[in-house]
Amino acid sequence: MRKKSGRSGRASHDPDDTPEITQEWIDGANLYHGRKLIRRGAGASSSATEIRERLARRPAVTTRIAAAEALRRERKRR
Repeated sequence: MRKKSGRSGRASHDPDDTPEITQEWIDGANLYHGRKLIRRGAGASSSATEIRERLARRPAVTTRIAAAEALRRERKRR
C-alpha cells in the first residue's frame, strides 16, 4: 500500500493579486450571522424565460415543456 504524501504544495498568493472589495461586490453577497442566512444578495438574476430558453436546448426538456404547454392549453379550454 502506498503511503500518502505529506501536505500538498500550496501556491503562494501575492496579496496584490487579490480582487478589490467594492460596494457592488458587498451588495451582491449573501449576509450570514453564523450559519443562519440573514439576507440574500443580488446574485445572478435569471428570469423564467431565460431558464426556459436554456432548458429548451435539451431535447428531453423540450418534449416535457411542449407536453406541459399542451396540457395547460387544454385546461384553459374547459
